[in-house]
Amino acid sequence: TEKRQFFEEHPEVFRVPPTARLERFMLPIQESIEGLDAKSKMAEWRSQWLQNNTSLGEIGSSASKIFNLEVQGDIGWINLSDEVPLMRAVALARKGEMAGPVVDGDFVYLFFIADKHEGRQLTWEEIESDIAQSALSYCKKSTKNDLELRLFEKYGVKLSSQNIDKFFQ
Repeated sequence: TEKRQFFEEHPEVFRVPPTARLERFMLPIQESIEGLDAKSKMAEWRSQWLQNNTSLGEIGSSASKIFNLEVQGDIGWINLSDEVPLMRAVALARKGEMAGPVVDGDFVYLFFIADKHEGRQLTWEEIESDIAQSALSYCKKSTKNDLELRLFEKYGVKLSSQNIDKFFQ
């Protein structure tokens, strides 16, 4: 059938991404803490944790005193999608490991991987009843991406994240 053919020709559509239970600590990149820039402070916390000289709770408490607009610590289960550069860095770490410090935009991050499930390919039996919706979503996304690429090439558009960030300041 057409559904089965689509399933076999587009296995990437039916792949469950890896997921991880994360503890995330973040600081604004421009912060100065005890004479250290934010990335160096995160590296110090990571080193202390690796040497059993601090706990994740203490790191979270310290990070919250500096930046409390986001949760510091357990943020639950997160998809480690290849589409998100920050999550690619986390995807390389194993359960029980720490990833970072990683700079992304205006922040520096430190992650602890509390648990992790590897990605997997869905079977035909698992997806058979939802294949039409999956195919439609895939087609919409592909068309949007193709159109965006063609328009960017045609009109010479280049996105500048720095200029976009300035707009929201």
